[in-house]
Amino acid sequence: MVGADAVAVVTEWPQRKEVGRTRMSAAMRQPVLFDGRNLLDPVRMRELGFTYMSAGRP
Repeated sequence: MVGADAVAVVTEWPQRKEVGRTRMSAAMRQPVLFDGRNLLDPVRMRELGFTYMSAGRP
């Protein structure tokens, strides 16, 4: 993820919920995250500095 412009969550695997979000955001060029499975908390992700988008919810 180092230097990535965006990350897409496309699996329901429980271990994906435990991603080191702060470390991930710091490694990315643009902290953009698309959550295709609605696994993550939108408010928390925005607090961590992500541009957060999800499937089927605001």
